[in-house]
Parts: sequence; structure tokens; C-alpha cells
Amino acid sequence: MRGITFGFYFSYQYLATMANLNGHMVFEAAVHNSEAHAFYREALLHLHESGADFMLGGAFAMFHYTGIYRDTKDLDIFCKWTEYPKILKYFSKLDGYEVELTDVRWLAKVFKGEYFIDIIFDTVNNICRVDDTWYEHAVDAIFEGVPVKLISPEELIWCKIYVQNRERYDGADVNHIILRYHPLNWKRILFRLDQH
Repeated sequence: MRGITFGFYFSYQYLATMANLNGHMVFEAAVHNSEAHAFYREALLHLHESGADFMLGGAFAMFHYTGIYRDTKDLDIFCKWTEYPKILKYFSKLDGYEVELTDVRWLAKVFKGEYFIDIIFDTVNNICRVDDTWYEHAVDAIFEGVPVKLISPEELIWCKIYVQNRERYDGADVNHIILRYHPLNWKRILFRLDQH
């Protein structure tokens, strides 16, 4: 599955069907939230125009690797800490957008109405800092007609394995990636988790 270019089509509630055709995954949706997807496309085009080096993660990376869709109003963007100021500066000059540095340790945000972009450059526990190796293992894809890089399934597992809070626990996501995506690079996963 890695390295294949994908066309993404999302259901507002859930993925209706998934078929494999000529080596490409074809996703068909029963319902399409056009307003949300217009925001995703616009935001990704602006991110490219900003000149920042970024990767897409979150719900859409999960969908790519597992086929499990979740309705969401945000994009999770991952980048090195040196990149997020470019993104905030660029969006701050656009009409209709608001920006904030939410937590200097790991998170910034860009808002447009009810939709927003999470710009993630570390994790709140400062364990999963985005560095050059994330980009080296990123996966090429197409989302909303825009070429993007997705964080690798290994980095996705690494980030999610530490989300073990009272209000949110990502253990199920980790299990779904392990069960549905092959092959995983277990040496890289174990290297990432070695300190714990």
C-alpha cells in the first residue's frame, strides 16, 4: 500500500464501500460533506503556498491506513517546530482566518469559522518531536485533489500510543493500524518506543 497515489473520497457519516481496482484503492462515499471538504482543499492549497514543509496526519491518515472514517472539522498537520511560524504568518494575512499559538510546547492552530487546522510539532509530553526522519518516511498521497505527504503508520502509532487520558484513549487506533496495515516497520516502531 505504501507509495501508491490515492484518491480520497469521504463519507459524512461513514465509508460506504472500499474496493481495490488495478492496484489503486478506490473509496466511494454515500454522503459527502462538501463544506468541510472545500475547507480541507482550500487549507491544503494555502499550506503549499506558504512554503512550509508539512505532513497530514490525524483522521485522514487513519483512514488511509485502516479504511476507518471519522467525521471531523479539522486537519491535523505535522511539521518541525521551525515550520509552524511560517504557517501562522501566512494564514494571519488571509481574510477569514485566525491563528493562535495554543501551546508553545507542541501545538498551534488556524481557524476559519467552525473549521480549523491543528499544527502539531511535538506532543504534549515532549516525546514525539517531529524531526527530519518523519519526512524521510512520509507516504505520498492525494487528498481532495491536492498532493500531500502523510505521516508514516509507524509515527502514527508512536504518537497515539501515548494518548492514554481519562477523556481520550487511542489504544483502539493503534490496534486498528496494526491489524489493517501491512507491512509495518517494527524495527522503527521498537526504536521509537525503546526509551519506555
